[in-house]
Amino acid sequence: MTEFFDIVDENDRIIGKAHRSECHSNPKLIHRGVFVIVVNKTGDVLLSKRSMKKDTGPGKWEVIGEHNKPGEYYSNAALRGVKEELGLSVKTEKISKIRYTNGDETELDEVFFCRVASIDRIKIDREEIDEVSDNLILVDKDDKEIGSAEKEECHKSMRLHRAFSIFIFNSSGELLIHKRSSHKKTWPGFWTNSCCSHPRVGEELEKSAERRLKEELGFSCPLQHLFSFQYQAKFDGVYGEHELDHVFIGTYDGPVEPDKDEVEQWLFINVDDLKRDIKKNPEKYTPWFKLCIDGVLQRMEKSL
Repeated sequence: MTEFFDIVDENDRIIGKAHRSECHSNPKLIHRGVFVIVVNKTGDVLLSKRSMKKDTGPGKWEVIGEHNKPGEYYSNAALRGVKEELGLSVKTEKISKIRYTNGDETELDEVFFCRVASIDRIKIDREEIDEVSDNLILVDKDDKEIGSAEKEECHKSMRLHRAFSIFIFNSSGELLIHKRSSHKKTWPGFWTNSCCSHPRVGEELEKSAERRLKEELGFSCPLQHLFSFQYQAKFDGVYGEHELDHVFIGTYDGPVEPDKDEVEQWLFINVDDLKRDIKKNPEKYTPWFKLCIDGVLQRMEKSL
């Protein structure tokens, strides 16, 4: 789709129009944009990682940013940007106006602020954003919340944080396992349980498990909290995990539509075959999966 921007002077008066590509390569073509600072109820700022498909700044972290459409008010551009990129309908408040240039382009930007009570409903636009950086929940050994910290920092400093692991079985008793994307920073290409992730700050644990299952594997099913455990594992000289991990189980027989950015392969496997392969080839599997698989199976057997 051909995209044009309004060209403005230093006083923000419209003086013409130009194609997006021209605006991004000529700093003399001043155009309009917005930044939206999204904050959760504990004061953490939500950052998004720009999609690698973007023609400017691919892979860089930022607050929500958007260009104004021709004739569009700044306030409307801010609301639209949050809705399109995060799937959220919010109220925004203007806090400043800035002139921004990076040598290739020049913008007049209005900066907005919005607060969200919960981020359970975030649905990112993969064409715009690769991932959202929301702080992980720091906990003590009893799973009491003691603060929050950025995901990267947690995985470098090995600070104890809350996580969850989901085990999905079909009606034949086979377990859905998946091979982690080769792009993962920790344990890329390793086989693991059906789905695993972290709840966001301010997000209920059960809601986060339901959300991530849908995002990563493309389906929903009832989940039951089985138990929790704590573990610590180093991946390399930089990254590792130190988690209080909550384990959920569910049953599902329908189609699986995995997110290819997260899941490289997947399959339903007979649990006896799986246990034999873990014993024979332990290096293929993630540490948390190997630590909790027996506990999952034992508790399921007792419930039968």
